[in-house]
Amino acid sequence: MYFQLLLFLFVAILLMIWVKWVERQSITSLGFFQKRKAFKEIAKSWGFGSLIISLSFALTYLFGGVYFTDMDFSLLIILYVLSLIPFWFIQSGTEELLTRGWLLPLLNRRFNLALAVGVSSGLFGLMHLLNAHVTFYSILCIILSGIVMTLYALKRDNIWGVSGLHVA
Repeated sequence: MYFQLLLFLFVAILLMIWVKWVERQSITSLGFFQKRKAFKEIAKSWGFGSLIISLSFALTYLFGGVYFTDMDFSLLIILYVLSLIPFWFIQSGTEELLTRGWLLPLLNRRFNLALAVGVSSGLFGLMHLLNAHVTFYSILCIILSGIVMTLYALKRDNIWGVSGLHVA
């Protein structure tokens, strides 16, 4: 699993090389390197995303949509999950880099904003086709959340916040 997650880092580096040497654009154009307080932006959005996930899980549990058959909260399991968090930042940050940092402005320059939002969010959904237990409904929800996150990225003028939200 760690190797698969590290592949995302390789993709991110390749994209930055592409932008710098082929498109001859500054890497700052990708939306990661704006001079806002990046750590604060990530922390706020990760916290908000974690709250949303926790609330939706709690409500699903309370209404009988999910139940526990066995739970293992051993130290080993907790350490394993904690060890994955940096890799989740790499994975989700790379997806945001591709769809909202690179593709969105590229399409917006060549066509228009509505098409750019639709296509980049559609690609964001397609990137999740290999998720476990994927359905038409789950992909549709991912595309719609992609649209919302795109609007958030446009409002904040960077992709730090959506990257933190995506990690959650």
